[in-house]
Amino acid sequence: MPELGAGKLIAERRGMRAWRRSIMQALASRAVGEAPNVAALQPGAETLLDALTSVASAMPRSDALAGIMFDVVEYERAHPDVEAVRQFLGVTDVWIDDLFRQAAGIK
Repeated sequence: MPELGAGKLIAERRGMRAWRRSIMQALASRAVGEAPNVAALQPGAETLLDALTSVASAMPRSDALAGIMFDVVEYERAHPDVEAVRQFLGVTDVWIDDLFRQAAGIK
């Protein structure tokens, strides 16, 4: 992928949206080891979706992760809760961008 300038990358992120089903399918295709913080909490999980579902199930619905996992229908890349979950996962902005791009390709 060509390198985007900072302004173009910010604009791209503001426009990134994905339906819940697509994000969940993308997470199901990812290994739990891709998210170091979650891998430490759920070492036996096979997919990132399995690990996140287990962790989020134990959290109050008001927590950003639980809310994103169970209550959101359409995800917006620029939403502050996505940043909170990114930090929780221990992944980079580029990783989240790639997840949204992958989800966008799922029909």
